[in-house]
Amino acid sequence: MTTAYISHPACLQHETGSDHPESPRRLYAIEDTLISDGLMNLLKRLDAPRATREQLCRVHSPVYLDEIEHRAPKSGLITLDADTVMGPESREAASRAAGAMVQGVDMIMDSHHIVHAPLDAGAYSDEFQQPVQDHLIPALHRFRPELILVSAGFDSHFEDAMGQLNLLDSDYYWITRKIMEVAAQHAEGHVVSTLEGGYELHALGRAVVQHIRALMRI
Repeated sequence: MTTAYISHPACLQHETGSDHPESPRRLYAIEDTLISDGLMNLLKRLDAPRATREQLCRVHSPVYLDEIEHRAPKSGLITLDADTVMGPESREAASRAAGAMVQGVDMIMDSHHIVHAPLDAGAYSDEFQQPVQDHLIPALHRFRPELILVSAGFDSHFEDAMGQLNLLDSDYYWITRKIMEVAAQHAEGHVVSTLEGGYELHALGRAVVQHIRALMRI
């Protein structure tokens, strides 16, 4: 089964300032590591389309979208809230990022389910893997998903202070393989994963490679 890598050059133009963790450097780190690890040429690379207003209105109100459009700067940076910085290219980057997820789901189907398993700050691999094995995976099997959507955060890596957890590179391969086993049994192997957290660039690149290796079953 083919593994697609959906992104767009516009996502590299979402500038947030030198000190903000949400940085295009994250994508460069991921792609550099995929290339050096020999995986990039094995992926089906696709340019993300723009998400349509109709698609965005399924999860955001028209008033919110209008406000973002109105506040978008022609130059420089603005802050939308304490965590969100917006530059002149941010709207295009956001539209392509949303479009990537839509395209990934449209390549398969439209269905998802979420189960929560909170971890204490400072948790290590065994404390992470136990609830996954005991609760999350059995819940997925009971649900029998036709598609699995993964919000793939990598700030739980021990080198990334943002997540306050202590996972290893290998944990991302492990959890992804577990997900793929469920997908193989119930969803014809259909998994769509989208990048979330991960701010220590070296750790991010390595962890994403482990994630993608598992998605590719290699």
